Amino acid sequence: MALKEAVTNVALGKEDAELIRCLSVQLMSIGDVSDSMSLWKAKSASFDLMCGMDIHFLCGAGVDETMEYLRNLGTAEAKEALDYLNDTVLAGDFEDWSPAIWTGKYRSYYGLDV
Repeated sequence: MALKEAVTNVALGKEDAELIRCLSVQLMSIGDVSDSMSLWKAKSASFDLMCGMDIHFLCGAGVDETMEYLRNLGTAEAKEALDYLNDTVLAGDFEDWSPAIWTGKYRSYYGLDV
């Protein structure tokens, strides 16, 4: 998987945040909740990615579906992602948000909405 390879490169000092963001948009747009942990691993791969990659990428299948999936995984890493996601939901970061709106934003950003 290209995202996994790009994340591996972060540990080698070859971080390409724009590539990781682009791959994350592609993966998110599929809407498969099981991709949320791969996206969390990308987000948490470095300080810069944690700050610069929105938590919204994890929620291609929807916020509630992602939270339930993470809760059911029961791993420490899933709990960390769930806690972070829950904090952002409580802060209002997902008001008026949907996967379609989010991917539309990035389709426009990458010039794919023509």
